[in-house]
Amino acid sequence: MFPKIFIAPASVVLPLLFAGCASLPADLGRGEVQTQLQARGLAAAPHTDARAFTHEVFAAPLSLDAAIQLALMRSPELRAQAAQLGIAAAEVYEAGRLSNPLLSIARLDSDEAARPQLNLGIVFNFTELLLLRARGRIADAEFATAQAELGAQTLALAAEVERAYRSVAAAQQRAELQAQLADGSEAGAELAQRFYAAGNLKRADLALEQATAAEYRLAVDATASELAQARAALLRVIGVPASEAGTQWTLAEALAVPADADPDVDVLLPLARETRLDLRAARLYADAVAARYGLTRRTAWLGEIELGAERERETDGEILAGPTLGITLPLFDWGRGRKARAAAELQAAEAALAARELDVEHEL
Repeated sequence: MFPKIFIAPASVVLPLLFAGCASLPADLGRGEVQTQLQARGLAAAPHTDARAFTHEVFAAPLSLDAAIQLALMRSPELRAQAAQLGIAAAEVYEAGRLSNPLLSIARLDSDEAARPQLNLGIVFNFTELLLLRARGRIADAEFATAQAELGAQTLALAAEVERAYRSVAAAQQRAELQAQLADGSEAGAELAQRFYAAGNLKRADLALEQATAAEYRLAVDATASELAQARAALLRVIGVPASEAGTQWTLAEALAVPADADPDVDVLLPLARETRLDLRAARLYADAVAARYGLTRRTAWLGEIELGAERERETDGEILAGPTLGITLPLFDWGRGRKARAAAELQAAEAALAARELDVEHEL
């Protein structure tokens, strides 16, 4: 049995230990992301079977809303970002728990002793216990950052799908207009040929009409190529292979007429600063790095503190037991490198936040 010195601290250690424990979210935090997106007008995809939904979407003219919903389900880049959220959730879980204790067993034999000497020891990392709450708060902030980043990338994907969708609509209208112009030019060339045959048109004028018709026909090929590229780009953004979409799909919406006037930037800028998730993610990350820097600055000198117990049976059968304490002595490293690294990380995070704020203003 261990001495009572190890029983008394348990009443202090255990509450601290379980207070810092964080459970792994069932949805890995995706529910909060969906709440943020719904507040900004983007609802989650109502379907779970991506292939069935893809077949359903491309069986009819493709609407913009359907294209966005399909992209939310099938985009590889968005799935990769969602996986990062799962990693952040796992880090929150791990930050709220101590490392497993280290159990040591030693068996020492001697030619003169009748029985071997057995040593049993168990060691807990007490430094982790001291920093448990602080580590948990930092991990929570980094998890909120990952949620905001996933929401920002989701909104960015929706905007990219809309740009690609509008590009297809524009390319389709250009191709149709160019085909009409080519048909008209060819009709003019045929009429010029008749005038030339009747002797009412010079050969040079006929050649000019034929050259113009040829140029318009080449322009038709160019716009058809642009349309094919725009359609392929839209499928890539959505995350659908061309083999699944087929070649006969069409758009349900034509290119919209531009608005009469642009929104007032002075009105949009404060709204963007308040609601944009990429800017929120940058702020949360800067806050998390600042918290980590504060913790590092206060504890840079602190090494590993290990508390444990050891039980030893001597060769004569006598049992010895007692507490153990291990402390890392800061003789050579006082943590200056860790503090310098943390300070540099904080400067980089603050600079990234300032750059994001500039980007938001200039993008608007």
